[in-house]
Amino acid sequence: MIPQPIEGANDKRVASPGTESWVGALRVRVEEVDGFRWQTSAWRPSPAELEALNKGACVHLRLSAPRHPVVSLGVGPVPGLGDLVGLDHADVSTPAHERMCVWDEDKGDAVSRPVVAVNCAEGWADVWIMDPDQPGKPKIEDGRVCVERLCGHFSLRWA
Repeated sequence: MIPQPIEGANDKRVASPGTESWVGALRVRVEEVDGFRWQTSAWRPSPAELEALNKGACVHLRLSAPRHPVVSLGVGPVPGLGDLVGLDHADVSTPAHERMCVWDEDKGDAVSRPVVAVNCAEGWADVWIMDPDQPGKPKIEDGRVCVERLCGHFSLRWA
């Protein structure tokens, strides 16, 4: 893994005495998330590591400590995407919903139809069924907008 600059870096971790020749400084973003204080750094897999990951290899986390500290391991946002909102579900009554985008993690793209409700934890999003005779308009039956449930892996991001 290759250390990368991280957006919002506000601190730097330096090598322990005696390891300076093979351990470099690491830029981190010190932040509080869900009540925990974290030091977040960014890493990009080398081409060989990326190839191994794409073939099913796992990421290994190694720690040099007598006790296992609290850690969090995850994948950061795809460059160019909005930040994660931090909600598992939302609907048209959620404050600021008009500034949110439902991202289809399976397709690697935003859901293109207007979303009525989404539950990322349960893996579904209810979207408009579009009227084939009126482009850009929802299909209406019995005075109600018709919706379809999409199933998959979704995330809520700021648009």
